[in-house]
Amino acid sequence: SGVAVLINAPPALLNQNNWSLFFRFNAGRQATGDLWNNPFIHITSTAWVDGLSLVLALAGTAAALAMLNRGLPVEQAAAVLFAAFLIVNKVYSPQYMLWMYFLAVKARWPGWTLAGLAAGGLIDYTNSLAMLHWSRSGDGRAFSWYHREIYGWGLLARYGALAQALGFIRAAPGPTTRLGREVPP
Repeated sequence: SGVAVLINAPPALLNQNNWSLFFRFNAGRQATGDLWNNPFIHITSTAWVDGLSLVLALAGTAAALAMLNRGLPVEQAAAVLFAAFLIVNKVYSPQYMLWMYFLAVKARWPGWTLAGLAAGGLIDYTNSLAMLHWSRSGDGRAFSWYHREIYGWGLLARYGALAQALGFIRAAPGPTTRLGREVPP
C-alpha cells in the first residue's frame, strides 16, 4: 500500500480534480449489466448498490486478510480479493476477467480453475461486445431479443467462473500447506 500512496500522491496533490475523476464518475454510474441489475436481479438504486458493494468488498478484504493470517501466499489473497471485487462491483468491463486470469496464474491456481476463468472470460467478452454492437446498431428488436434471451446467460458464465475460482480457494489447504506444498517453519 505504500507503493500505491507513493504513485498516487503526486497526481492527487497536483491535480485532485483529474485524479479523482475515475472515482467520482464511477460513484455516480448507475447499476447496469452487472450483479445488481440484470435479467435475474433488478436493483437500480445507485446509493443502495454502492453501499452494498462497499460492505461486500470489505468482507472480501477481510477474507483475503484471513487467508494471509492462515499462511497462504500473498498472490492467493490478491486473486481472491480481485475476484470478490469483480463480483460485487457495479462497474465491469470484460478485460477485467483477463486480469483475473493472470492473477490466478500468478497465484498458481489449478488448471481447472484457469480453464473456467478462460471460458467465462471468453463468453463474457463476446456477450459484452454483442450488447455493445446491438445497442449501437439501431436495431431495437435485435437488441431486445439478445438482452432478453442471451445476455443473462453470459452474465451467469462470468459469475460462475468467478464463483468456481472462489470455491477452490475456500477448499484450499489449511495453514500447514500452501496449495499442497509444505510451508517451511
